[in-house]
Amino acid sequence: VSNIKDEKEKLDVIIVNEFPTSENFIEDNRHIKLLIDKFNLNYLATNLVLCKPNGGEIPNTAKTIANCKEVTNHIHKQFKANFKILIGTNVKKAFSIGSTTTKVNGEMVNDCFIVASPSHNSQYNAALVKLHSYLDK
Repeated sequence: VSNIKDEKEKLDVIIVNEFPTSENFIEDNRHIKLLIDKFNLNYLATNLVLCKPNGGEIPNTAKTIANCKEVTNHIHKQFKANFKILIGTNVKKAFSIGSTTTKVNGEMVNDCFIVASPSHNSQYNAALVKLHSYLDK
């Protein structure tokens, strides 16, 4: 999902979530959407796992992510952005960031801003506050 209307527009951020939660992660995630709108960011939102399985459960997460890795790597190489927002522990691991999520939550590591999974509400909210401060600069 992207808000870019013209292929000549510059991409500001790639947002990478773990799994599809619905058809449009950005619309469902009002906190991220508010920041995108406030700072007028052009974005591409994608997932590590590219399709939502029936019932929503992924029996072997690591294997499923590994199977999607070639396609997701191609997406991230094809579309250049100023930075990425990585949401969740599995996303952080897939981008070879070895520190614990608690240690890097709300921090920029290389060109990746780390955000805890929304299921970890207080860590997620703390990271969004730091993301807001980062975007203010």
